[in-house]
Amino acid sequence: MSMCSGQKVPLAKGDLKKEHWPKNKEEEDEMRNKPDASLVGSIMYAQVCTKPDLALCISEMGRFQSNPGMQHWIAGKKVLRRTENLELVGYADANLGKVEDDYIST
Repeated sequence: MSMCSGQKVPLAKGDLKKEHWPKNKEEEDEMRNKPDASLVGSIMYAQVCTKPDLALCISEMGRFQSNPGMQHWIAGKKVLRRTENLELVGYADANLGKVEDDYIST
């Protein structure tokens, strides 16, 4: 994954569909060697600690945990792609006048 190029969005519309479920025994066997649940768990860990924007990806990927196909695996790896220029952006609502009890922001 270190040689993969980055992208602007983790998942695009149409990356995960029911049509991507395995259609035969051969496709099911191919997915048995893929740690799909571990992939979703790793993305969940990153989401909790640093990247809340991945919550939708985890939700979408979790829908296919019972029977993931190769396209689901590819979409999961797509979420892991890193970008070269990461920028930390934060927002705060520090309007202390709104909390009339003690004027301390939470």
